[in-house]
Amino acid sequence: MVVSFTIFFLVGLFTWATVRSLDRPLEDIRYTWAWYGLMVVGTLMAVVAVLGGFVPSVDISADVLFTFYAPLQATRCSTAGWRSS
Repeated sequence: MVVSFTIFFLVGLFTWATVRSLDRPLEDIRYTWAWYGLMVVGTLMAVVAVLGGFVPSVDISADVLFTFYAPLQATRCSTAGWRSS
């Protein structure tokens, strides 16, 4: 859910920034509503799959984990494919 809301915000921001910086209106507002509708449908499909895991009688489920790891520093042994043990 965090990813989808972030992407929704960024798509709106980039659309606004492009229209504003080029000082031109959108070619056709129907394209904007079409991709927005596709994003909503995809988000709803993901939400149904995730929330289906909380209902025992429903046979669908999805485990979603959104994490961010800082880059780890590799050692010489791990980059060369050697085992340290």
